[in-house]
Order: sequence, then C-alpha cells, then structure tokens
Amino acid sequence: MTAAARELASSRCHETKDEPAGEAAGTCAGPYCGRPIKRAATGRPARYCSANCRQDAKRARDRARAEAAELAEALRHARNTVEDTGAGLAETVHGRFVPQRIAEAYAAAVDPARPNAELDQALDALALEVSILAALAREHRAAVDQVRDLEARG
Repeated sequence: MTAAARELASSRCHETKDEPAGEAAGTCAGPYCGRPIKRAATGRPARYCSANCRQDAKRARDRARAEAAELAEALRHARNTVEDTGAGLAETVHGRFVPQRIAEAYAAAVDPARPNAELDQALDALALEVSILAALAREHRAAVDQVRDLEARG
C-alpha cells in the first residue's frame, strides 16, 4: 500500500467517527479525575488520561473488592450467630431446664413441709436460668439487627 493510499484510508476512517483524531474523545475514567482524553489516530480508545489514573482506578477496584469480601464475611458470621443463638433460645425455653426449675420452685412454694431455704434455692436456680435466657435473647436480637444492617449496606 502506498503512502497516498494509507493517507486516504486513514482519512476515511476518521470521517466515519464522531470526532477526528486529536480532539477530545471523552473524559478520564479515573476515580478522582475527569480530565478530557484525546482520541488517538489508531487503536482502542483510551479510558484513562495517565498511568497514575489507571493505577488509582485499579486501587479503587481492589478496595471495593476487599470491602465487599469483608462485608460478606461479617454477614456470614452474623447469620451463624443468629442460627446459634436461636437454637440456644429454643433449647433453653423448650428444653428441660426452665420447665424443671419452674416445677421445682412451684413444688417448694406450695409444700408447707419444705423449708424456706429450699424455696430460695429453687428460685435462685430459676433466676439463673431466666438470666441465661435473657442474655441469649439479647445476643440473638443484636445478631438479627446486625444481619439486617449488613444486608442493607450490601
């Protein structure tokens, strides 16, 4: 191909594009930039105005990936906590300890032959089970709230 033919082909190529070579082809895709990018005569259009902007964009993408991974890990941990505390709540409420402690306290309260110390001991045991239940309920609720917040962020 002669130089004149190359010149003609190049001029036709630029005639079909929206903007001729050398004029602004858009703005830099860098996260903190926005400077105009000049259209090259050949090749793929540039996305960034400089190597610094390209590196800033890569770092921003890497940060976003790391934040997404951290969010996913926190969400997984919170969901596991919800599952574990929910199982603990169900076991405490429907298990044998709370109903057993209630039965012991009731029996000690209605039987006048039993000493007051036995009633106090039964009530202390019941209070301990209820405090464990309350702590589990608070932990479960906090985990449920955390899951909801993390899902809203993601």
